[in-house]
Amino acid sequence: MAPNVEKNHSWAVYRDELERQSTALVRRLPAIAAQARQVAEGIAARSPSLLYLVGSGDSYIAAHSCQFVYRSRSRIASFVAEAFDVAGYHAPLLDATTLVASTSISGRTLSATASLAAARAAGAPTLLITNTPGSPACAYGDWIIELDVPSIDTSGYIPSTMSYLAGMVAHHAVAAWLGVFRGVHTPEDAEAYLGELGAALTAIDRLLAAHDAPVRALVQRLDGRTPFLIGGGPCYGSALFGEAKVIESAMVPIAVQHVEEWAHIRRFLTHGQVITIGMAVPGPSYQRMLQILRDARARGSEVVAIAEADDAAVAAIAHEVWPVPALQHESLQPFTCGVPLELLAYWMMIEADVRPFHADRQPIQTGLTLPTTGGPQ
Repeated sequence: MAPNVEKNHSWAVYRDELERQSTALVRRLPAIAAQARQVAEGIAARSPSLLYLVGSGDSYIAAHSCQFVYRSRSRIASFVAEAFDVAGYHAPLLDATTLVASTSISGRTLSATASLAAARAAGAPTLLITNTPGSPACAYGDWIIELDVPSIDTSGYIPSTMSYLAGMVAHHAVAAWLGVFRGVHTPEDAEAYLGELGAALTAIDRLLAAHDAPVRALVQRLDGRTPFLIGGGPCYGSALFGEAKVIESAMVPIAVQHVEEWAHIRRFLTHGQVITIGMAVPGPSYQRMLQILRDARARGSEVVAIAEADDAAVAAIAHEVWPVPALQHESLQPFTCGVPLELLAYWMMIEADVRPFHADRQPIQTGLTLPTTGGPQ
């Protein structure tokens, strides 16, 4: 059956998923964490010294954030690779000491499946995080974590946010327990970390309610101005996520820059026709972000900061602050900082009066996935 491409239907489905995220993810966290504990024990027994986080689309974006939790909780060198590049560029360097962890929600993404196949052929251990047990990619996973979240069917060409967050939940749970089995942390440390993860997921509903009106008001006064998203550390991945959702939903260009790279590149295009949205949360990037936001404002840009509510230093610089709760661990901030960006995508879509992906105007033939049935091709 052809997907329903009517605009109002698409808007309603996207909004419904936003409002279901918190409850669904909190409900699934214990089961995902239990799987992650078993997987982490098996991974630790193989003693990998290097971790490749691979994916395409949202999974690739999530990896930019999740690499930091593996470094901080597991103390393992971790890096991001686009899944498409693994077979052609990284496979010659893979061996039994290199763990390749791939997220493929459908389990049918061509690039993700090929990356796992190439890793296995090179003798590297593999982890697959998926929402689709029995899918083609599962044939290449030494360990598999099944998310089992009620994410929308993206074959209908509606942007998904739940699966992006669920994949990150699994990575955080693996990292927390891998640190235990590598002797970095205690089991109590892992449980405490997962408890804070649960609190961050619970906060999503409150953040949606708190930011809905302010984000909508910003969108209504854009008046043709271009939003620039700036992030550093784990929140650079959040900036990339915001860009992806705005493009998929509202079908308009939006710019993303790493906090340091803004000073080298994007600042030359920062002026009164730009709205700068920066994630100024505690961490090694914080002081540099304050400098960047101060410079952006001096150049005439309206500055919006995603920051802790009581941060006086940020409030003194930004025209507007979208507050998020204080978290002990910087690696968890993408779960909260991404919420206003989900709303930014939603309200920009409504204001533009478009259907996501322009699916009602043009056929979408991507060739990105394997068939629903049958094995890898």
